[in-house]
Amino acid sequence: MRIWSIVLAAGRGERMGGPKALLAAGGEGFLARCARLLHPASVESVVAVVGHEAERVVREAGLPADVQVVINPRYAEGMLTSIRAGLDAAGAGGADAVLVHPVDHPLVEPETVARVLDALLSGAVIAVPRTRAGAAIRPASRVRPGPPCA
Repeated sequence: MRIWSIVLAAGRGERMGGPKALLAAGGEGFLARCARLLHPASVESVVAVVGHEAERVVREAGLPADVQVVINPRYAEGMLTSIRAGLDAAGAGGADAVLVHPVDHPLVEPETVARVLDALLSGAVIAVPRTRAGAAIRPASRVRPGPPCA
């Protein structure tokens, strides 16, 4: 099975003061960290979908050389346009399955990615990570207007 990963990093990051892709966690930029996290041996390729300030993000993100960058000119229309752009690239590359990951979740543990990959390789049509206690991981409920994850 040919598995690709897609990192969604096209948004404006207005609440953060700029592209979330360029924020750092543990001395590493969010986009570079997500790209590295999502490229274990069983993943053939990683696609980073960028949009807002695309040239700056690509220049400053510190992406590994083997990451395929896709620029989404329709990023302002919402995240689904970035998912579509990433799926188009993965499909053109021959992917059989994809992992889709938002750039603003850089601290996901490698074991979580491994469990999702194991599920895909075992024939799952869709895989949702679970907590150690067994509950499905989902975005936090909204406490104020805006996206469910800040």
